[in-house]
Formats: sequence, C-alpha cells, structure tokens
Amino acid sequence: MFRFFSRITGDQLTANLSNQLSTESATIKTNYKVETIDQNKAAAGLIINGELSAKSIIIATGLGAFSPKKLPLDIPESARPHFHYFIKDPAAFTSKRVAVLGGGDSALDWADLLQQNGVDVAVIHRRNKFRGLDRTIAHLNDSEHAELITPYLPIQVTSTPSGQIKLSLKDVTEGSTLEETFDEVLVAYGFKTKNDFVDDWGVKTDNGFIHVNRQMATNRPAIYAIGDAVTYESRVPIIALGFGEADCHHRHYAQSFSREENHAPFNEYQINNRKG
Repeated sequence: MFRFFSRITGDQLTANLSNQLSTESATIKTNYKVETIDQNKAAAGLIINGELSAKSIIIATGLGAFSPKKLPLDIPESARPHFHYFIKDPAAFTSKRVAVLGGGDSALDWADLLQQNGVDVAVIHRRNKFRGLDRTIAHLNDSEHAELITPYLPIQVTSTPSGQIKLSLKDVTEGSTLEETFDEVLVAYGFKTKNDFVDDWGVKTDNGFIHVNRQMATNRPAIYAIGDAVTYESRVPIIALGFGEADCHHRHYAQSFSREENHAPFNEYQINNRKG
C-alpha cells in the first residue's frame, strides 16, 4: 500500500532519495566528467571514457550545467570580492549595506532573508513591477531595513577609498542618474543553462533538450534520458513526471533485458557530470 504525504521540502526529498540510494548496489562517482561514450566492441553495452562499462546509460542532467548570469559591467579588481551570485552564509552580511540587483523571486527572497536578519538591503530593478510573490514584496515595503529602487539600472561600478562599492544607477524612463554606496552586492539576474555537452556523445537534441521516444530512448542505442533534460510531445515539466519517466525506462529496459539470451555482465554507476 502506498503512503502519501501532504507536503515535503526539497531538503527532505533529497535526503530520502539519498537514503534510498544507499541501500542499493550502486557505485557513486562524483567530480567525474563524462567525455566520451563508445560502443563496447568486446561485449554488448557501452564504455564511458574508455574505462567504465555499462549495459545502458540514463542521462538525468536536468537543464544542464548552471552558471549565474554575470553583471555586464567592468568591476574593479578590488571590488570583485564584494560581488556575490549566491548566499552561502547570511551572517556574512551582518551590519552591512547590501544591494540586490534583480527583480525576480531570487532577488526578492534574498532581500527578504537579509532584512529579516536586520541587514539593510536595497533591491535595484529596471522595472517598477517585480516578478515575484506579492507577499514578499509586501514584506520588503513594510521593512525598515529594506528599500526598493526602481526603475534603475546599474551603469558603472567604482570603488571608494574606504573600500566600499559605488554604483551609478540610471533611471531607464527619465535618463537621470544617482549614486548609491554599498558594502556588498548580490547579483540575481538568473542562470544560464547548458546541455549541449550531450552533442559530443552523439545524442541528438531539440532546442537544447534531448529528444526521446515514449520508452525514454535517445537516438543512440542503449542511451536513455529522463527528467527536465528531455523533450517529447505533450511533456509537462514537473518533478513527479521525471520519476514516472524513470519507471517507464526501467520497465521497458527490464522487458528487453529479459528477452536476451546472453547477458553480458554490467555495472551500475551514478555519475555527477559536473567537474569541480
């Protein structure tokens, strides 16, 4: 009998999946980049980087490698340590004035997190309207530690003699400028995704997504793909569907495997394809 739950956090889901994986006979390889996938000439299956053998491969890379969109301005070398694209420790911003650049959920959530901890923050956005939850915007509007500077766009970065950061801001509607000084700057302009590394493996993509059939098979024999990395007709990008796609592949593979007369030995690996 299945057990259902009303809610689960991302941390809880990750912990549950990790615990489940620890009970399986799988070898986990991290900091390992897949460069080549070749057909195994000695036995049925594939060879990864000329050293790992597998009966089949499932690509589950999501939207690919993520990298934050950088601030498209020249930043003085002395100021670069004060520009951030993630919040690792909110306490590091204590007693500082922080600029948050951007107008989406990440920018608003970061600003809300910091102001709740008593940090003075200024959200700088090029539009008067934000792309985030009204509740978060209301928190910032009501906070004595937060201000919303709109519709302004950073046009220049300089360092002050005291080591602070001076941002020159331009009003995108009137063209006027103003200058604001901060201790730290958080850039929340979103992320760039990159999934084209699968092209090097001979796997065909469609507008950046891996094209698969209903059995989650790619154009290459024995290579499958699931999750946000894939596309097929009428696909809806939700997490639950990715789990269903994994089961779909498993059932199809198990059926095809059971029909084979000669079963070559194979290993099971889970590979983190991000280097570093």
